Amino acid sequence: DIQEAHAGQIVAVFGVDCSSGDTFTDGSVKYTMTSMHVAEPVMSLAVNPISKDSGGQFSKALNRFQREDPTFRVGLDPESGQTIISGMGELHLDIYVERIRREYKVDAKVGKPRVNFRESITQRAEFDYLHKKQSGGQGQYGRVC
Repeated sequence: DIQEAHAGQIVAVFGVDCSSGDTFTDGSVKYTMTSMHVAEPVMSLAVNPISKDSGGQFSKALNRFQREDPTFRVGLDPESGQTIISGMGELHLDIYVERIRREYKVDAKVGKPRVNFRESITQRAEFDYLHKKQSGGQGQYGRVC
């Protein structure tokens, strides 16, 4: 434990609601350090709690991790409804999933984000197909044009 810290020293502060990159002063000056460069995430995973009862703890964990680590991002995919976590690699994200299990006692299901594919007709095409199948019993018949 220390009573004060001076310029250039790196210290840890407990019990203060803050985020990475916050600037602290004694209150007599209004200085703010320039924000640090944060690289864009390189990998994403879909994650959700297995039990619906643990949704509150799950959200609490993700919010805390996002405040602690500026390279960890959380988002909700509006099309699929999945919670997507993004970070600097597979190990980075695996550590956070494990911390959710260990610190918040929430089992989470992890997988690849779903991608909604969109196809559209770009030109007219001629097509005619006749399907006939008779192999005992009721047969199948269909025609597509």
